[in-house]
Order: sequence, then C-alpha cells, then structure tokens
Amino acid sequence: MKTNPLPPLSKLHELFEYRDDGVLIRKIDVIGAKRGAVVGTINSSGYLRVRINYKDYLVHRIIYYMHYGHIDDTMQMDHIDGNRANNRIENLRLVTYQQNNYNRKLRKDNTTGIKGVGWNKRAKKYQALIMDNGKHIWLGYYDTLEVAEKAVKEAREKLHGEYARHK
Repeated sequence: MKTNPLPPLSKLHELFEYRDDGVLIRKIDVIGAKRGAVVGTINSSGYLRVRINYKDYLVHRIIYYMHYGHIDDTMQMDHIDGNRANNRIENLRLVTYQQNNYNRKLRKDNTTGIKGVGWNKRAKKYQALIMDNGKHIWLGYYDTLEVAEKAVKEAREKLHGEYARHK
C-alpha cells in the first residue's frame, strides 16, 4: 500500500497526543472534530486513517513516528498480533515486505484451518508447503492433519523466526 510521506514530527505533536491504549487524541479543534476526540476512521483495508491538510495518513504510522522520531518509508508497518485496530506502540514494528508476509493471517479460503496445509484429492493426503523469500518450500504429503500441521509449524519457525504466524 502506497502511503503519503508523513508531515513534520513537530506538526504531528502539535495536532495529536498518543494514549497508552494505542489511540491518538486531537489536541486542537478542526472542522468536524473537537479537541479531545479520538482520531481515525477505518479505511477499506481495515486500518485507521486520519486526514491532515486534505491528505490521508495511516494512524499506526503516525504513532510509530511520534514515538520513535523516525520512520523508513521504504519499510512496511506490521501489527505484531495481526489486529489492525491495535495501534499500541508495543504492537507496531517496521518490517520488510517479506517479513510482513510471514506474519499474514490464515486465508479465508483455507479449508483445513491450518496455514500452509491443504487436502490433495489425487494423493488422498494432506499436503504441506510454506513460502520463504518468494519461493514455495514443499514439505510433503501427510496422512493426518496433525502431522502436516506440525511440519509447517516447525518449518515456519525455523525459516521465519520471530515473524512466524501460525493462524
């Protein structure tokens, strides 16, 4: 997702205050919002956004920038717990595109409920695979869902480390 470069840090501190529960509060009145109001409306991707001078900005990026004083616009922001509404600073980290993909949630069209595991009709077995650095890593066929799940979890933890997400 392409994001607008953030306004100067001094401007953000003038406009907003970060609260420990992960929300931004307005420090000044603006058209349509009063001082003390919680900042942000949810966009079509499920992220909170705020408009400043007719441009949209993602609230989690503002929070990170306000807290650390810098942000690398070439990096992506990861919600560690996968909850896009949880903008607590301890839930945010800068990551590469690949690391962010490692931390993706289970796809809605997954039929087994296990990330990286599917049923192969022809083989009549569960098949397991994961992605690493844009490449499929084939882990094999398994007789039971539990064994296939164990194989993907172990491989994911080994290859993805702290970015591994199992569900």
